[in-house]
Amino acid sequence: MNGSSRKPPSVGLTNAIGIPINMSKILDLIGLALIGGTIVSFIPGLIPNMEGGLNPVFWGCAIGALAIIIYRKQQRKKQDQNLSK
Repeated sequence: MNGSSRKPPSVGLTNAIGIPINMSKILDLIGLALIGGTIVSFIPGLIPNMEGGLNPVFWGCAIGALAIIIYRKQQRKKQDQNLSK
């Protein structure tokens, strides 16, 4: 060894074993959970004591997923504008 150990650049979040997690992956996982919640809440009988169809859980998950889609679209637009400058 030559004594010059390089550390990876500091990143915000890391998982349990130290691998960096970027915001895009986090939003993907949250969006996937919201879409799953939308599907599960729409099918009758999967959630006890709640009717299937257009209930508050369905709308909450659907609006959350839509918000993530809009946020990511705006971020891509900003990134494209910064790259074109």
